[in-house]
Amino acid sequence: MAEPQVTVESMLPASTPAGQSPVAVSKGWKSQTHTHVQSLGRVAVLVGIVAFSALVPLMPTNDMKADLTLLSGLVLVLGLYFLWRGGALSSRSRLDLPLIVFILAASLATVLSPRSFLSFVPSRSRGDGLLIYVVYVLMGWAAARLRPDSAKLVLRGGLAGAIVIAAVAVGQFYGADPLRLLGFRAVDPGVFFGILPLPTADLPYHGWRSFGTLGNPIFLGGYTLLVLPVIIAFVLASDRRCARYILLTALAGTYAALLASASRAAFAGLVLSVGMLLVVPPRLPRPWKRLVLVAGVLAAVTALLTLTGPGEELMGRARGGVSSQDGSLRMKLFVWKNILPLIAQRPIFGWGFSNLAGRLPGIGSKEYFEIYGFALSGIDTAHNEILHIAFSTGLLGLAAYLWIWAVVLKALLAAVRHSGEHRAVAAGILAGLAGYFLWLQSAWSHIGPANVFWTLAGIAVALERSGKEAAASAVLTSQR
Repeated sequence: MAEPQVTVESMLPASTPAGQSPVAVSKGWKSQTHTHVQSLGRVAVLVGIVAFSALVPLMPTNDMKADLTLLSGLVLVLGLYFLWRGGALSSRSRLDLPLIVFILAASLATVLSPRSFLSFVPSRSRGDGLLIYVVYVLMGWAAARLRPDSAKLVLRGGLAGAIVIAAVAVGQFYGADPLRLLGFRAVDPGVFFGILPLPTADLPYHGWRSFGTLGNPIFLGGYTLLVLPVIIAFVLASDRRCARYILLTALAGTYAALLASASRAAFAGLVLSVGMLLVVPPRLPRPWKRLVLVAGVLAAVTALLTLTGPGEELMGRARGGVSSQDGSLRMKLFVWKNILPLIAQRPIFGWGFSNLAGRLPGIGSKEYFEIYGFALSGIDTAHNEILHIAFSTGLLGLAAYLWIWAVVLKALLAAVRHSGEHRAVAAGILAGLAGYFLWLQSAWSHIGPANVFWTLAGIAVALERSGKEAAASAVLTSQR
């Protein structure tokens, strides 16, 4: 006797909804499955981005930051896979092509590097490496596809992380460091400039200057520069009293953390950021009233830290310009001058990541000993973002990197002009990135602050797209 054929219809329940064929029920199940897969994918993507931008900066050591960055990248890839299986991956964004060119240039630099493996794996001391940059690019790519409600959720997660970091920084400013209670020690201040501590030395702290969970006051300054203008924008745009009080608390804490870092580059970046917000304020019924409220909070925090902390030293850092005899400036100028010949040796593809240590010319010269003394040195970074990217990925990678910045800037300017309810957020991100770019000229995209930058870069493009969609929808509605 012939065996019965097994078909899709025969695998369905014997009873089907009235008026529906078994094939229709099967299609309905497939549709529900796709919906569940898409939902799971969206949750995984959001979890990955929030962990990347909000939780990574909270990690007290660079190796922990690198590990969580890679883990968040895996979660993101899993979410993107689910979205692909569910047929819900968004269309292209204007950020895609520069991101692809940049990561291809970085990959070529790693393959052609004299020490390819060193360039590929994450640096345990700096959190650098091609793998880390792959995650950076993926996060920017995914953030550029977020819907406005998801983008706001990511920003709120970043706000919660900023509040925690601010609390740690303020505690350090007053001599109460919770990280030390947890068994973590500060990074030696000289390590930022490539001065190696003695193996037996108890790593010193940064005096009264705070470093939060970023390992160095300079990186705390860069982090707060990115976050503070966004918080100000939220305060200006908030229409709920309870939310405004929470935002004002976050504003006071984050600004206190920036002051406590005593980073002169961060102070200069803050002036530029505030200037940008004054030029492109959110369109509100009474914007100046809220600006006065923000200014009052900033003035009160400045007075409080000056009167209750090391006010003379803090004001000295804030007022002090940069002189030719400044030790940190002389160290940076020495590195900048001597890294240019290395860039000229491999101008197109660069040397790869983490390949500067042991290569810098001039070490051991008379000028070197005048600046660094007889301390052990391990100079491994350019202390300037443009030079850092040019050395690591060559002029090809630098061109793609600047292309990314140009696309993000263009998207933000368009979002500020046309994004309606999202204009305030776009203005805050624009102001933060302006200050951060200035800060980068004496630092580099270090893990922690860099996580926030790549997320904001993607959100900037997402806000522009959302504004265009809202404008197009309004036009269609008016034509009906």
